[in-house]
Amino acid sequence: MGNQKTIHELIEFAVASMEQTGYSEGYILSLSYTWNALKQHMYENDIPCFSTAAGTAFLEDRYNITSGCNYFKLSGVDKRRKRAILILNNCLEHEKLKAPKSYLLCKFASQFETKFQKFTDMRSKTGLSISTLNRDIFCLNKLSSYLDSMGIQSLKELESAHIVGFMKHVSLSGKLPTLDGAASSLRLVLKFLFTEHDLSTDLSLCVPKVRNKPDGIPSVYSKEEIQQLLNGIDRASPKGKRDYAMILLAARLGMRSSDICGLLFENLKWQTSTIEFIVKKTGKSAVLPLLNEVGEAIIEHIKYGRPDSEDKHVFVRLQVPFVEMKPSILHNIVRSSLRNAKIALPPGKRCGPHALRASLASAMLENNTPMPVISEALTHTCSDTTKIYLKIDLQHLREYSLEVIPLGNIWMGGVGR
Repeated sequence: MGNQKTIHELIEFAVASMEQTGYSEGYILSLSYTWNALKQHMYENDIPCFSTAAGTAFLEDRYNITSGCNYFKLSGVDKRRKRAILILNNCLEHEKLKAPKSYLLCKFASQFETKFQKFTDMRSKTGLSISTLNRDIFCLNKLSSYLDSMGIQSLKELESAHIVGFMKHVSLSGKLPTLDGAASSLRLVLKFLFTEHDLSTDLSLCVPKVRNKPDGIPSVYSKEEIQQLLNGIDRASPKGKRDYAMILLAARLGMRSSDICGLLFENLKWQTSTIEFIVKKTGKSAVLPLLNEVGEAIIEHIKYGRPDSEDKHVFVRLQVPFVEMKPSILHNIVRSSLRNAKIALPPGKRCGPHALRASLASAMLENNTPMPVISEALTHTCSDTTKIYLKIDLQHLREYSLEVIPLGNIWMGGVGR
């Protein structure tokens, strides 16, 4: 295939090959989101042909997925993104897909084989993916081996202690995705055994919950890093003038990317020094102060950077067609600007407009700004939404922290008297 096919033709070939190989329509659709983003990336960066290097650069620039990262430590969505590019690489190099995954070998002890096999057969008839069925088989193989080692000869002997003990046994691997998958499969098989009357009680209720995802703590940047970001933008070019004004709206006013890209000339109220618009996410009206710094940047963009276009949006593409920009483009602008400013972007840290919005909330909290004021500034419809930013208010969290009781005073069952 080589470089003779365009990215559109390569994706079409990959889709056709996957359909012939037996991949589900839903799985192919999940990969198409990454492929669409790749096409947009290649168009914006004037990349004529797809290559392995182009795919690697796209993953790193768009999603911060480096070539040397540990695949198994990626989030589920990042794994899917990387698989989408790997499939294109494989089609480009070999003109075919590798054979799909095969089912794991069932290794059930004889006393559990009939019921466990019935469960897997039932699951396979529902049209589940091979990876999901392999997760079930993996769990049942482990469960069978564990129960057999405990001397269990019949499923009717199962008790809650066996279930908790098995989960502790699996947890020794230290892999949360494996433990989480085992817990899900275990609940399903125990529920199945209960409905089949092999268990007198529903032991699926005894399976411990696995916390597989960390608490949602917003990514923020310090005041110094925000200023470093702004100083690092080259404002001599039309692109720099536009990018600077857009990033200022996110960093100084906390506007969402959809509202920045959708900003109209009529939303700028110069006489009252306000920006008045309808929030796209909530449909509610919002009024924000048109700060001098922001206003001057917008004027400079309009006078010396904006293309001659009849489009009513303040910010438009710099290439034909001169139309409204998409929020995804602004996300790329912020990420690239952070990197150009030499600001560290560790894995997992957000680097788009929302991070600038969260950074503004963090700065307001440091200045003891009341929560209702922050909520109004961020155009939240409910103050409870704003409370998520309390997690990043480290200054006040330290002030209200409690003294830890020495471990020597703690006994099993309570504090020593």
